Amino acid sequence: YYQPDGGQLAIDGHDVRFHSPSDAREHGIGMVFQNFTLIPALSVVENIALVQGGSGIRLNRRALARQIVTLSERYGLEVRPDALVRDLSVGERQRAEILKVLASEARILILDEPTSVLAPHEVDSLLAILRHLRDDGFAILLITHKLREVFACADRVTVLRRGRVVGGGTIGEFTNESLLRMMLGERSGQTAVVEAAPAVAQGPGIALENVTAAGADGRSALREVSIEVPAGQIVGIAAVAGNGQSGLADVVIGIGKLKGGRVRLGGVDVTHASPSARLEGGLCVVSEDPVTQSAVGPMNVGENFMLTRAKVDGKGALLNPRRLIATANALVARSPFPMPALRRTLETLSGGNVQRVVLVRELQAHCRFLLVYYPSRGLDVASSRAVQQMIVDLRDQGAAVLLISEDLDELTALSDEVVVLHQGHVAGRFPRGSVDPMRVGHLMTGGAET
Repeated sequence: YYQPDGGQLAIDGHDVRFHSPSDAREHGIGMVFQNFTLIPALSVVENIALVQGGSGIRLNRRALARQIVTLSERYGLEVRPDALVRDLSVGERQRAEILKVLASEARILILDEPTSVLAPHEVDSLLAILRHLRDDGFAILLITHKLREVFACADRVTVLRRGRVVGGGTIGEFTNESLLRMMLGERSGQTAVVEAAPAVAQGPGIALENVTAAGADGRSALREVSIEVPAGQIVGIAAVAGNGQSGLADVVIGIGKLKGGRVRLGGVDVTHASPSARLEGGLCVVSEDPVTQSAVGPMNVGENFMLTRAKVDGKGALLNPRRLIATANALVARSPFPMPALRRTLETLSGGNVQRVVLVRELQAHCRFLLVYYPSRGLDVASSRAVQQMIVDLRDQGAAVLLISEDLDELTALSDEVVVLHQGHVAGRFPRGSVDPMRVGHLMTGGAET
């Protein structure tokens, strides 16, 4: 996808240079991306056939299906070859992605944050699969910021910070603390996990009452969901991707296809209120995909800071550029983590930097109701902790916070209550102090409450 500006790349001791992804595949490199690349309308066997060359104009489904079954049984990657991808769970899609690269005869596997959408027990299963692949002679490059995963399956560690290699070695040379210090450098003092103290409800906040809503495909996204987020508290939503959290957020914002139930903000019925009216009333949103939903790519960082309903010095009937720049500089100065230059357009930034811009813009004092998706996604450990502290500070100022996260540790540490969603309905509720990760993961993937 990109060409190096310098340096060398060697495979089996020989220098190589790739001009396209297909060149890399021909050299035995397979990539499992953080965002799945399977085509939902096709079956598993059809998706895998797309990356296999030399099969002619006709697909031998039976032979390829046998190959998939053999690989599945060998490595514990259970998935039906004839299943449509859209009908698979997230864990099954992850296994299909790995099967896809194995069927292409890759021997070097690159996995980018492969556990980000998996439930806890699915993470353990994936790590066991990676260890099995390693023992069979595969070279595995695991990109992750989760130290538990590193110590569970890595033999060697290389640490990148701001695009540079800052150290590395065999896993036995590191402790959890020493690896964190190397990752964070001068910010290592910010590594303590934010443990939010219990909070007392301060009045009505975000309330969903028996909400039923349709998804973009017309299917039911939420089924009679009731969730109460009092002012001054954080309620966390635990769910595997595609189980109703997107529909939940759409209903809160006012863009969901509501079929029944009521939505209230601060005790006021906003069921039929526009998104604009809700934002004017103090709703702030860090969306599921900030790059496309919360930011304008061609605009620069400073201009994106102004896309807020908060009162901004220099923004009125006429814009005062000098005062707007001063306001943007003040936001950057208050940011607890490094920010990109104000003149950079957002379309030139990484996903993590776009996330920083949106977080700094939205997590301000005017926020009464905060809907925040995956606040730590794309951020390093220190920035993640800083964002968590910002969320807790807003809660302590009286905001009602609805937190949707893939990180169960984050949900447990911050939330006054954790609500589990599965297939659009509430599968379980856990008050602060009662969260059992394995039990939550069991409910996230369809297990019954015991």
